Amino acid sequence: MIYKDDWEETKKRFEAFWACDMIDRCCVAVTAPRSKPLDYTFPDIKEPADLWEKWTTPENFYHGNEFVFSLASFLGESFPYQFINLGPGMLAAPLGADYRLDDSTIWFGPKQPSGQSNALPNTIFDKGHEFWKAAVDMTGYFAGRAPDKYVVGMTDLGGGFDIAVSLRGAQELIFDMIERPAEVMNLISAIDDVWFDAYGILYKMIAENCDGMTCWMPLWSRDMWYPLQCDFGALLSPKMFDEFVKPTLEREATFLDRALFHLDGPDMVKHADSILDIEGIHAIQWRPTEYDGPDASYVYEKWIPLYRKIQAKKKGIVMLGVNPKEIEEILKYVSPKGLYMQTSCETEDDALDLLKQVEKWGSKREIF
Repeated sequence: MIYKDDWEETKKRFEAFWACDMIDRCCVAVTAPRSKPLDYTFPDIKEPADLWEKWTTPENFYHGNEFVFSLASFLGESFPYQFINLGPGMLAAPLGADYRLDDSTIWFGPKQPSGQSNALPNTIFDKGHEFWKAAVDMTGYFAGRAPDKYVVGMTDLGGGFDIAVSLRGAQELIFDMIERPAEVMNLISAIDDVWFDAYGILYKMIAENCDGMTCWMPLWSRDMWYPLQCDFGALLSPKMFDEFVKPTLEREATFLDRALFHLDGPDMVKHADSILDIEGIHAIQWRPTEYDGPDASYVYEKWIPLYRKIQAKKKGIVMLGVNPKEIEEILKYVSPKGLYMQTSCETEDDALDLLKQVEKWGSKREIF
C-alpha cells in the first residue's frame, strides 16, 4: 500500500482482534504527521455549486483525502481510508425520510410533522432515489481507485430502529410499540430486508475491487462486517429493548460475518448484558460521553466493571479517540486480547515509541 508499508502485518493483527486475541500486542491505530511528506500535486477542483454537489461529488473527497494521506503517517493499525459520508443513517432517505443538508452534516427525519400521521411508513426501497444513486456512484468511484492506495469505508446505512425513527419520529415510534407492537415488528423486519439488500450491493462493489473494507469506524476486515447500533435504545426499558430491538440485532449479526456494537453513551449501558448475549456480536465499541463530566476518560474508574464484563464474555473492546497518555493506565485493567485503541501522536518518533511501550505494558495480561 502506497501510504502504509506494513499493511500485510496490520491485516494479521486485525484478524487476531476479531478472534479476541492478539499477536504480540493489542491493536493500536496511531497517526502522526509524516516526517517527510510525500509529493502530491493538488489538481484544480471546481468549487461546488451548492450543498448537494459538496456532499456527492466524489472527486472533491478523493483528492482532499489523498492530500491528507501524503502528509500523515499511518502507524500500528491505522490505515488510509475513503469513507463515503452521506450522513448518519442515510438509508432512511431512499425509504422515504426527509433530509436536510448542512455544511457539516446531513439530517434525516419524518416528512410529516410530529402527530400529523397515524400511519406507519412503508418500506419500499427506492433505488432511483438521489441519495441511493449517490451512494452507489461514490462507492464505485472510490472502490475503482482503491487498490494499493487505501481502504474503502462503506457509507453509514444506520441501524434498523434508528432508520425507523427517521421515518416515523421517536415519540410516535414509542407509542406505536405500545399500541401496535406486531406492526412495529413487521416494520423493523422489512427495514432489515432493505438493509441486507443495500449492504449486499455496496459490499459487492467494494469486494470486487478491494481486499477488505471499513466503514465510519476505522477497523478492517476482509469479510463482511459492520458496527450495529440502536441509539434509540437509550429511551427504552430493558424489557422493551429485549422484546423489540434484540431480535433485529440478532438478524443483522447473523447476516454479517463479523459485527460489533456501537454502545452510544451511559444510557445504553443498561442493555449491555442483553447485547453481550448475542453470539454474532464480536466486540463492543464503548463511547463515554461529555455527560460523564469534564474529568471523564476511558480509564474512568466506574467503567472498569463494564470492560471486564465485555471481556469475560470473550468479546473485543473498541476505544476511539484515546489520549495516548491514558493507554498505560488502560492496560492495567483491560486485557490486550481483542482490544483496539485509536489515538494520535505529535511526531512519528512519539508514535513508534508508544507502540513499543504498548507491547511491554500489555503483553502478559489475560482476559478476566
